[in-house]
Amino acid sequence: FLIDFFDNTIKNTDQLSQQFKKPILGEIQQFGEKKKSKKNADSDVHSKLTDENIPFSVIESYKSIRTNIMFSLSTTDNRIFAVSSPDAGDGKSTTSANIAIALSQGDSKVLLIDADMRKAVQHRIFGLTNKKGLSTAISKQHSLEDCIRKNVMKNLDVMPAGPIPPNPSELLASDQMTKILNELSSQYSVIVIDTPPVNIVTDTM
Repeated sequence: FLIDFFDNTIKNTDQLSQQFKKPILGEIQQFGEKKKSKKNADSDVHSKLTDENIPFSVIESYKSIRTNIMFSLSTTDNRIFAVSSPDAGDGKSTTSANIAIALSQGDSKVLLIDADMRKAVQHRIFGLTNKKGLSTAISKQHSLEDCIRKNVMKNLDVMPAGPIPPNPSELLASDQMTKILNELSSQYSVIVIDTPPVNIVTDTM
């Protein structure tokens, strides 16, 4: 009885929504290969919705999230949102990629931006090069057009993070980043931004 009385952990999504006064867009069961150790985190297999071994229940969960996201964004002009997590290895990059894929399968023109410049993943998930991307677009080393990989999948474009800069937080907080998002928002129905973990660096804020 005492153990149960002092247990303040969250048991289900209803408790989560009530405690933080926020809506739950959806929940996804764990799937794909687990990492064997923290040292092998970079070599994790990031499963995409288009892979053959994805459970049907996971695909349906992402479709449900897609619907809820579109409802949530229906009241805004700029349909841009970020995906993050408290800590590294929580699965935010896989979630970002699959949300973007699910949105593109709903006939929305989608751009996925990898804003985790310190530990970029999206270029590996989609098999892209990372020589050009967000970091080189913000620093004006390359044109915005050159930094976006077109038609990675139907209705889905991807902007990799680009080479690791010495000042990711400053780049993301710059006026140039704002200009880039404003320009891109007129070209895409939805923009999904994969960001670093909020408990580790200030980039996401």
